[in-house]
Amino acid sequence: MARKTGLLLDVSGIQSYIFGTNMLKQNVGASWIVSHVLEEDYLQKALPLQREQIVYQGGGNALLIFDNEEKAQDYSRLWSLKVLKDYPGVQPTAGIYTGEYPESETSNGFNLFLSACRENLKRSRSLDQVNTQIPRFGVTRECIYTGGSAQYYDDQLTSKAAGGLPKAYSHEVKIKYESYIPAERKLSKQFQDQLLDYSFTDNFETLAGTTNDDHRAAMAVIHIDGNDMGKRFSILQSLQRFKDISVEVSALFEQALATVIEKTVELLSRDQLILKNMGISAGILPVRPIILGGDDITYVCHASLGLWSAELFLTTLEALQGESESKITACAGIAFTKPSYPFDQVYYIA
Repeated sequence: MARKTGLLLDVSGIQSYIFGTNMLKQNVGASWIVSHVLEEDYLQKALPLQREQIVYQGGGNALLIFDNEEKAQDYSRLWSLKVLKDYPGVQPTAGIYTGEYPESETSNGFNLFLSACRENLKRSRSLDQVNTQIPRFGVTRECIYTGGSAQYYDDQLTSKAAGGLPKAYSHEVKIKYESYIPAERKLSKQFQDQLLDYSFTDNFETLAGTTNDDHRAAMAVIHIDGNDMGKRFSILQSLQRFKDISVEVSALFEQALATVIEKTVELLSRDQLILKNMGISAGILPVRPIILGGDDITYVCHASLGLWSAELFLTTLEALQGESESKITACAGIAFTKPSYPFDQVYYIA
């Protein structure tokens, strides 16, 4: 065992940051941002690291190892500053712990080290309630999405709430919209084999369909979470086991979602009238992933597919594991809503 300092990086306030608006492009862009700031390429931009210093990424965290606490604090400061500059509205948090660290990835003791880092991360979250928003004064316009200070406006669109004035929006919103592009590119590539001639929509109104004689515009929000995952990981002793199980869990849940998309495409291809009855344009897939984070999955779909798709996801997850005696299981929460209802409230219900 060697004495090392662990730096566990995380993002707080994720739910309000991702789901605080009914604009699907912003939701998807924000979700991509939250995962991107903890990816290796972004971590390297804050301050060059040795590859072995980034020891673990999973569960929405990234664990970095340093020789001493001073270096860990320096990196935490630089990473947090970069996040705040690049992605306003994101709340970076960190937990620092110095203790005995296993000599190799296969040695026991990693779980104790990681647990201590997580405890300090929780303590940091409870103590540091930092406001990262730009304050709004009486002379500044209000962002129609966040309620904060607006730095931009769209003179092609007007807001009823602002008395017909051009829609004003903040830098946070602008960055979310811009992040939708790499998010959509990544998602389309991830499920290109299942999508075939279909594409994801970029707004809830299209997903919910248009109201007609047979259907009223409605969508389902599905949140899926693995059962007892904390307990499953707590018994793992080595870093290698943590990495292996994390990859296995992510692959399982992603494959289950891919099956939902594939079966939806098959269903629509068999009967083209289904899309018409839903009030959805041809070529638009009535299923839209928003969060893909290991065992944490959130997607939206046309209301008529809500129960069917959630059941298909859970049964597929079980079937993929064959006769394993320690199967990973999950629960699904479903909320049905109109596309105009506050999305953060629907997500909370789900």
